[in-house]
Amino acid sequence: MMPGEHTFQAELEPKGKLLVDAAILAESLGVKIEQVYKYTLIFIDSAKEGLVEIESSLKEKNLQAVALTGHRLKSSSLTVGAQQFSELCKILESLANDEEIDRAESIFAQMQLMLSLIEANIEKHFLQNPDNEFK
Repeated sequence: MMPGEHTFQAELEPKGKLLVDAAILAESLGVKIEQVYKYTLIFIDSAKEGLVEIESSLKEKNLQAVALTGHRLKSSSLTVGAQQFSELCKILESLANDEEIDRAESIFAQMQLMLSLIEANIEKHFLQNPDNEFK
C-alpha cells in the first residue's frame, strides 16, 4: 500500500456516520433533504455502471480507461458527498500512466465493497426514517 492510500474496512456506519453526506448533496444541487434519496439512487446506478466499465478496462489492462472512469466517478461521488468512495476514485485516476495493474485491481475491489456499503447504508438510513418523503 502506498502512503496516503487507505484500505476501507467493511463497516456500514464508520464512526457512526453515513457513507454519503446528504447535506452536501442537498446544498450542491439546491434541493430539499427529502429529495436526496432520489439523487443518491441515481448516483448508485451510475457508479455501478462505472464499475462495470472499470472491470472491463482492467481485463484489457487499459489503465488510461480505468483512470478516465475513475475521474468521472470521483466527480459524481463528490457531488453526493461520498467522500471515501471519491478518495478511491482519485487513486484510480492517478494510475493513468502507471504499470500497476495489481494496484488498480485492489482499488477496484475496494470500490466494489464501498459501493455495496453505500447502498446498504442509504437504504438502512432512509428505511429507519419513515418521516422522510422522497419524490
